[in-house]
Amino acid sequence: MAPMQLDRREKTILALAGITALALLVARGLPVVGDWYDERAASVENVQLEIERERRLIDETVAWRDRRIEVEERETEMTARIFQGPTIPIIGANIEGTVRRLAQQSGLTISSTRLLEPEMNDDWLMVTLEMSFRTADSTNPVSFLRELEVSAPRLYVSEFSLNRNRNQFSGSVTVAGFARTAGIVAPAVTQR
Repeated sequence: MAPMQLDRREKTILALAGITALALLVARGLPVVGDWYDERAASVENVQLEIERERRLIDETVAWRDRRIEVEERETEMTARIFQGPTIPIIGANIEGTVRRLAQQSGLTISSTRLLEPEMNDDWLMVTLEMSFRTADSTNPVSFLRELEVSAPRLYVSEFSLNRNRNQFSGSVTVAGFARTAGIVAPAVTQR
C-alpha cells in the first residue's frame, strides 16, 4: 500500500491540532513547573535559614559556655568570700577564729571578744564580732586592717577605734562576716 498523502487542508488541521495540544500541554504544565520551582526555591530558602540558625546556635553556644564559665568563676570567688557551716554558732566560731588569727599575725593582743546577735535577711546571715585589743606598736592595727581587707572568707569592718595611753595603744574593732542561710539551722535569730 502506498502511503497516504495528506492534502493541504488536512495538514493545516493536523498542525492546528498539534499547536493546540502543545498550548494545552504548556498551559497545564507551566503552572506545575512553576509550582515545582516555587517549592524548590522555598526548600532552598528553608535550608539556608536552617544553616544560618545552626551557625547562630553554634556562636551562641560558645557565648553561653563563656558566660557559664564566668559565672562559675564568680560563684567560686564569692563562695571563698563567705563563711561556711551547718549552724550559726559554728559560723560565729569560724569568724572569731579568723579574727583572732589575723590579730595575732598583726601583733595585736586581744583583750576581749563578743559575738553580737546574728541577723538574717532573705538568703543571708550576718554574724558580727566586737573585739578589743592592745598593742605597743601603732602600725599593728593598720596591718590588722589590711589583713581583714584581704581575708578569705572576707571580714568587713563596720567600726574601728584606736586610743593612745602612754606607750600603749588600745582600741576596738567590729567586724562582720556573711554566710548563706541555705542549710543553716537557725534557732532564735533576729529577723530583719
